[in-house]
Amino acid sequence: MLIRSVTVADDLSPLGADRPWTRVAVDGGELLGVAHREPSAWHPKWDWAEVLVLPQHRRAGVGSDLMRELGAPCKSKVPVGSEGAAFLRALNWRLLQGCEIHELPTTALEERARPLPPQAVTAAWFAFYERAHRWDPLAADRSAEELAASISDADAAFLVGPPTDPLAVACLWAKDGAWEFSGGPCRDGGTVTELLDLASAFADGLPLHLEVDSDMNEIHEELRRRGSTVIEAIEIYGTSALA
Repeated sequence: MLIRSVTVADDLSPLGADRPWTRVAVDGGELLGVAHREPSAWHPKWDWAEVLVLPQHRRAGVGSDLMRELGAPCKSKVPVGSEGAAFLRALNWRLLQGCEIHELPTTALEERARPLPPQAVTAAWFAFYERAHRWDPLAADRSAEELAASISDADAAFLVGPPTDPLAVACLWAKDGAWEFSGGPCRDGGTVTELLDLASAFADGLPLHLEVDSDMNEIHEELRRRGSTVIEAIEIYGTSALA
């Protein structure tokens, strides 16, 4: 088996690889698998890593060799109970964070979201993001302005409390007949009840999809109270060294 850089001549269609891949494993011209590593823009501790191996070549060391070729430190996001999760555990990667995707049915309400100062949303979002990722600190050279650019395409934003001192923040993106919701308390003791009420009003009957990390206790508690449905469970594994 040979592991080398991907070239324009490589046909990656058998793997459904539709993104830039950096390394490829081949054997006598036969494609075995591909791997990719890229920086985590907001979290410098680990790069994101992904490996795909054709089914007929799995459990033969191809994925392990590709991952070793990528080096460390890396992290990867996989569905709970998946073959990918078992693969990462076999490499002695450790579980960093659990995450659930919830679907929350909504009903049309009278209240509608009011316009908000972009700078207030940016500051609140920065506070929420830092609080929600204590396990994986933000890069020291990232700024609130850079984070604002990453949420500038949101279809709606909501704040609970005064813009100068908000308790919670959220943004919504329209996708596939639903609204993707991301946000939460800006500080300890922040509430999400009113935040979800505002999002529900804007959603106007379409479901909300919320990606909630395992330590976002306030959001989990409120979603259970509202009877949300978990539509996907995800785990993030990471390592600082590969044996």
